[in-house]
Amino acid sequence: MNILVFDKEYENENLEYLTVIKNNLDGYNISLFTNNDDAIKSYKKDIFHLVLVDFTSEEGKAFLQNINKLNSLQRIITMGYTLSCSSEIGCNYCIDNFHKRRLLKPIEPIELYKTCLLYTSDAADEEDSV
Repeated sequence: MNILVFDKEYENENLEYLTVIKNNLDGYNISLFTNNDDAIKSYKKDIFHLVLVDFTSEEGKAFLQNINKLNSLQRIITMGYTLSCSSEIGCNYCIDNFHKRRLLKPIEPIELYKTCLLYTSDAADEEDSV
C-alpha cells in the first residue's frame, strides 16, 4: 500500500507523526514531499492508495486542488491546525462524497495510525465488493 504525504512544514516543525506508521504498518510505503511539483510528479507516476496533505499553506492548497482534479475519488486525509474548511460546502460534504478525512495538528501518531488503518481497510473492502 502506497501513501503519499505532502507536508511543507514536516521538517521545519520536527514532526514525527509518520514514525508510528513506518514502524507499525507492514507493507506500507510512505513517500514524503515538502514540494508541490515533486509531489505531483510522483503522484502522476505512481499509484497511491492514500494521500495525506497539510493544506494550510498555499502550496498545500494547490497540491490538494491538483489531486482533486486528477482523481476526485482519491482517498485523502487533510491535516491542519483548524477544522475550518476552505469552501462553503464544508467538510462533511467532502467526507461523505469524496473519500476525505480530517485530522487536527499536532497529529497524535496513534490517531494517524488508527485513521490510516481504518481508512485503508475500508478501501480494501470496497475493492473486494467490486
